[in-house]
Formats: sequence, structure tokens, C-alpha cells
Amino acid sequence: MESEQATADSLRERSCAIARSLLEASPLGTALLDGDLRCVWVNPAFATMGGVAAGDALGRPLGDVAPDLAPHLVSLLRTTLDSGLPFVNVEIRAEPPGAPERTRRCLATSFLVQHPALAQPAVGVTLVELARGTSDTPPPDLEAPFRAIFERAAIGIGVLEWRGKAVRFNPAFCKMLGYSQDEFAGVGIQAVTHPDDYAADLEQFQRLMAGEIDHYHLPKRYIRKDGSVMQGQLTVSISRDPDGSPSLVISMIEDVTERRLAEVERARLIRELEDALRARDVFLTVAAHELRTPLTSLLLNLQVFQRNAGRTGRALSPEVPELKNAVRATEQLASLVETLLDVSRIADGRFTPELVTLDLSELARELLERSRSAADEAGCALRLDAAESVLVEADAFQLQVVLDKLLSNAVKFGAHKPIAVKVTRRDGVARLSVRDQGIGVAPEHRERIFEQFARGVPETQYGGLGLGLYIARKIVELHRGRIYVESEPGAGATFIVELPPWNDAREGF
Repeated sequence: MESEQATADSLRERSCAIARSLLEASPLGTALLDGDLRCVWVNPAFATMGGVAAGDALGRPLGDVAPDLAPHLVSLLRTTLDSGLPFVNVEIRAEPPGAPERTRRCLATSFLVQHPALAQPAVGVTLVELARGTSDTPPPDLEAPFRAIFERAAIGIGVLEWRGKAVRFNPAFCKMLGYSQDEFAGVGIQAVTHPDDYAADLEQFQRLMAGEIDHYHLPKRYIRKDGSVMQGQLTVSISRDPDGSPSLVISMIEDVTERRLAEVERARLIRELEDALRARDVFLTVAAHELRTPLTSLLLNLQVFQRNAGRTGRALSPEVPELKNAVRATEQLASLVETLLDVSRIADGRFTPELVTLDLSELARELLERSRSAADEAGCALRLDAAESVLVEADAFQLQVVLDKLLSNAVKFGAHKPIAVKVTRRDGVARLSVRDQGIGVAPEHRERIFEQFARGVPETQYGGLGLGLYIARKIVELHRGRIYVESEPGAGATFIVELPPWNDAREGF
């Protein structure tokens, strides 16, 4: 449905662009005026008739734009506005006093214009100059402007009898398919239609003949003379005789072969990218599971060894730097593996929160106590400012993951400086913030750092997978909350989590 709407919108935009180009290039003077007969839009041909530039005509009264024609046009335009008739034709003669050589005869057509973009009905007018000078001047060829449009248009235009016999195709259409005008007369439009698209075109054409629709748009393939296929966008309308019977069929064809090929290639690349992402996620999941078991065993053995080390002498004291570093490195590696598993669970939709009523302030106190040792080693003093009780409906483990990611982030980028954690309830929203005094976040990175594998600093300067803030954002969103950062480069960063109040947090889960 979205693809069909996008195609319709794209077609509408192209049709509008084509219409604008035709009106701008047309030698037929055309203008749109509001109810006060001020110019809303004029094409170059109309402006030339009045002796002004098209841009200078906008917003000006008709009398300023076409002074010698205005006295004759005003009555015509007022008649159209007052009567509500769809269009009115009249021949006018403009004779400037004392200058018979400048006498002009014009065929003027006025018509009502109603559009949602216009506050009130407007009136359009077209002018064809029949003669200039004395009455003996022969009239010009009235079909010349339309022939010029037909011959010079960049899109293919075909005119056919309603039974399908070709009357004429313009040069652009002949060039698209590689046939000459005479060859088209012998081949016929059905012969150049791709057989798989004929039925759809015929169905719409029959509705057009029956009067159910007055035009239709259709993607349609054509067979060129050399046998290659042209992807076209077809627009078909019909001209009827005064008695309503069909007369001529007008087809306009745009060659969209390159665009369609680009769309196919884009779709192929998207499929390949999706396959690659799925393969990556599967690899990360399998790798994380395979690493988790030996790492857990190694960490347990190191911790047991550390606890028992003091019994065997000073050389194996639990405070030996090598032993402490081995335990810390193993814990960090285990944490990375858990991070990869969390990403896998999020991708598979297995990260659904198990909601309970909990105190966000108490949760923050407990986690800060567990994190204090690591923060002290990094020279970061932890400070908590928490309201007495801030209740939320949340998954305790998942909120611990969020706060742990934010604290780890603050320690990494704000080493040797204090970290402030604050828990409040304001305007019915539970608010948790973690502020560091580190390098800060540039404005262009404030949204991006919450994306998967994204980072706001060079990976050579700071370690990590670029997944911590991504996981935190996903968890917060699962709790119908939001997470964002307030920061300036060099001035530290404050990461803020906002959660809905506990009494209605279950709505929508």
C-alpha cells in the first residue's frame, strides 16, 4: 500500500512538473487572476503580450500588466466569475488611440478555477493573437502553438482514433521506440505493447470509453523496434464529439526505463544488505553463546583462585596485580559477551520486560554501591541525589542494565572526575539522570550515538562495541519511556531517562 501511494505521489509530482513546463513553454498567453483581478500567475507569453516580465506581473492588477487589453478582458472575466459558467470565449480588438498600426485582434477564453490552495474561486484566461495592425492583416495559424507543443515536447505524445488507429505520434515517441511516423502507421500501437501489459491497459481503456473515468495512469512496457523493452509511464485521456461520442484518444508516455532499473538495483542491494545483517546477527548470537560457557567457567575459577590465594603465601595474595588484572579482564570479556546476547535478544523480540512495581531511587542506590569500587579505581567519585521514593512499573534487571550502561559510559569518558546520579519525579514522570564532566557530545552526534554500533569518538581512542547506549535506548523504549543527552563538547554530558508514572505504566504493554 505504501509503495502504491509513493508511486501515485511520484506520478502526481511528474504530471505537475510536465504541466508547468508545457504552460511555461506555450506560446498561448495564459494567466490566473484572483477575484479582484490581480495576477496570481502568468506565463511568459501572456507577460510578453502585456509588455512586462512574468515575474513583475505577480500581484499586480490586470490593467497594469496588459493595459491595452484589460478594458476588454475585465468584462469577460467578471462575466465568468459572476455567471459560474465553465468557460467563455470572445474575440476582442484593442485599438490604442492614434496608433492604428498597433491594433490587435485576440481570441480570449476565460474559465473558472477552483483549487484547495485558493481561498476563493479564481479565473483563468488564455489569449491567442489573431492579428496585429490594420484589419487587412491576415489571421495567424491558430494551430501553430499547439503544433509547437506537440512537436517539441520531451515526452512521447500519440493521437489515435478511438478504435486504435494511429493518427500521429510526436518525434519524442518515435525516438523512444525507434519507429518512424510511417512505420507506426503500419505497425499499430498494439504491436509495440508488451503482451503481459496489454490486458491491464485494455481494462482501463474500456472504462475510459464507457465514461466511468476521464483519464488513467498506468505503468506499461513497450517493445522497441530493436526488440529491447522500454519501461513507460502511460497517461491516457479522451476527446469527445459534441454529442459525447468518443473521437480521439491522447496518450502521453514517459520513458522511465533507467528509473525502473535503478529501483530494481536498489531493491536488490537492500535485500543483500538485509541478508548480510541477518547473517551478522546469527554470527553474533552463535559466537556469544559459544564464548559464554568457557568464559563463565574461567571467571569462576579465577574468583575461587583469588579467594584461596591468601592461604598459600604472599606470592599468591589476592592483591597480586596480575591476578586482579586477569579477573578484571575476564569480567570485561564476559560483559561484552552479555552485550552481544542482549543485542541478539532485542533483534529476536526476546527482550520483553517483566513488569513489577519498584522504587527507582532504591534501585539506583543499590547499583551505585556495586559500581563504587570500579568508579574509585577510575578516580570518579559517585554522588547520588535521589528522592525518597520514586515508584515505576518496570523490569528491575533491565533498568539495572540501563543504569549500568550509563555509569560505564560516564566512567569511560569522564575519568578522574565526579559523576552525579539524580532520581526525581516531575510532572508525573520518573526521571533518572547521569551526569559526567568528561569530553561531552557534539551536537551532530547526540542522536546517532544511540544507534547500533555508533560512536561519537574515534574507535582508536576509546574501546567498546558501540552497543551500550543502543541497548539502553531499546530497553527504555520497551518501557514506553525515552532517553536523550544534553551536552556540549568539552563540558560533560547528562544522559536522561524518563519513564511513565507507575499507576498507568502497564497501559499498552
